[in-house]
Formats: sequence, structure tokens, C-alpha cells
Amino acid sequence: MTRQNDKRSGQIIILFTLFIGFLMGFAAIAFDLAYAMVVRTQLVTALDAATLAAIRAVPQGNVVMEQASQRAFDANLPSGRLMTLNPALSAPNVTTSAGVVSVQFNASVDAPMFFARWFGRDQMTVAATATTARRDRNVILVLDYSGSVQPVLPDIRAAAKVFVDSFSDTSDQV
Repeated sequence: MTRQNDKRSGQIIILFTLFIGFLMGFAAIAFDLAYAMVVRTQLVTALDAATLAAIRAVPQGNVVMEQASQRAFDANLPSGRLMTLNPALSAPNVTTSAGVVSVQFNASVDAPMFFARWFGRDQMTVAATATTARRDRNVILVLDYSGSVQPVLPDIRAAAKVFVDSFSDTSDQV
């Protein structure tokens, strides 16, 4: 049986050409968004570290708090990790209400796009927000001054001073 010349011959090339554009678009969305989620996970980790460092430094004042948070953020998300650019941490938003101090930060980073470049999109800005809080504390510290600790008493006093200095003079009671 011989096949006669069919009017439909060659149509698969046209359909494949149209379909490949849609396929690449879906690949761009799937791969690039998955990569952006990985970058967001790293951003949230760095942001959480920054907010925890800031809340620990609240008793030392705003300047120390901002420096501690920036150090923690930079250590967890340096520029270039995962090919990211422009990691940015906002200034802290500190609020105090009924014995609770809250610190909120916003952060963003530019993540590269791979397949979406074919469609004119080079990067995506990924952003996140984190808030942490601490309550005022009431602490009673008891030190042992008996004869058994006399050889290490200066070390105990120094450690107790560092411990007591970690609390706020205005809101904590030690």
C-alpha cells in the first residue's frame, strides 16, 4: 500500500514550534520559582538570626542592636551566596507594650532568574519580614561564697557581672 501525498504533512513542525514556547515558559516558571523559594529560605534564616541578635542586644541600646543584627544577617546571607545580589536589611522597628519589647525587620535580596531570561526577566526580588519579642524579666541571682569556691571566686564574680549586664536596667529586675 502506498501512501498518497497528504495535505497535513509538515504540520507537526508548526505545532511543535508553538508548543516549545509554552513548554519553555512553564519550565521558566517551575525552575525559577523553585530557585526563588530556596533563596527565600536562606533569606528567612538570615532574617531570623538578625532578629534574635537584635532582641538579645535590646538592653545595650539601638546602636548595638542594629550592629548585632547586621552582623548576624551578613554572616547568614553574604552577597553572592546562591548567586544573590543586594541583600538588604531594614532598620529595626522597635515597639514596647505592656512589658513586651518587639523588634521587626524587613529584608530583601535579588535572586537570579535562569529560564525567564529568555522572556526578558533577569532577576526577582525576594522579600521577607520577621518579628521577635521579649518580656521583662524578674531574676534573683544567688552566688555561693563558701570556702569551697574561694579559688574560683573571681571567675564567678566576673561571670555573674556579665550575666547581670545582659539584662535591661530600665525594664528588667535583677
